[in-house]
Amino acid sequence: MTRYIVPLTTWVSTTVTVETDAADPHEIALLAEESVDVGSLCRRCASDVDMGDEWLAVVDESTGKPEVYEADN
Repeated sequence: MTRYIVPLTTWVSTTVTVETDAADPHEIALLAEESVDVGSLCRRCASDVDMGDEWLAVVDESTGKPEVYEADN
C-alpha cells in the first residue's frame, strides 16, 4: 500500500483589543491586525501544526466593513 503526505489547512481566530480615538472600522481593524500577538504553540502541538502569522479582520458580508465592537470599560 502506498503512503501519502497531504498538507491540510484550516483557520483559527483570535480577538484583539485596541485603544484609539479613530472611529473608522477599517482603521481600527488595521490597528488590530498590526498588534496581534498570540504567542506560539506548545512543543507538542508545534510538531504537528504550523501557525501562520498573517491575520486579517473579519468582514461583515452584508456591509463589507470589518467587524469592530466597542469594548466594555
